[in-house]
Amino acid sequence: MICPCNPAFEHKDGNLFFYYLIHRVTVQVKVAHACLSETFGSDGSPLGDEAAVLTNIERISDLVIRKAFDGEESPIGVMAADF
Repeated sequence: MICPCNPAFEHKDGNLFFYYLIHRVTVQVKVAHACLSETFGSDGSPLGDEAAVLTNIERISDLVIRKAFDGEESPIGVMAADF
């Protein structure tokens, strides 16, 4: 799957942020630290977080698209409880 996301990840307070394109609209996505480690198995390092997101981009994108269509505004949060 081609990732319609900006590969420039931003790390802030243990969370990972990136931009994702949905039907010509770009939204910011915030993947919570707990989700990165508990759900996606990241080792907590910046590279580990990025690898975890890229490995699970289909699951993340399905959730982000659903939340965007349900009206959640940017940044769209991805939490462990979502899975």
